[in-house]
Amino acid sequence: MSEHSGAEEAERPLQAALPDLLEDLEPEQRAKVVSVVQQVIMLEEQFKGPLPPPKMLAEYDKLIPKGADRLMLLVESQVGHRHRIASQGQ
Repeated sequence: MSEHSGAEEAERPLQAALPDLLEDLEPEQRAKVVSVVQQVIMLEEQFKGPLPPPKMLAEYDKLIPKGADRLMLLVESQVGHRHRIASQGQ
């Protein structure tokens, strides 16, 4: 996906909600607004819990060799640590 198509994708919700908004902006201002919308769209992919969703784990593997495995080891280590701390407090 090119940077241009990403900008077009981010513009769609704005055009639908506020059709005249982007039309009246200078190119630099338009790019800033689109950038903010793209950041908001990215923030919507947050998750709850100790593990990211499988799709996100697969993306880590694309970026970092064995990235998903490394994240799983980190989570397992943290869970073990929490269990040890909890059992010491009893």
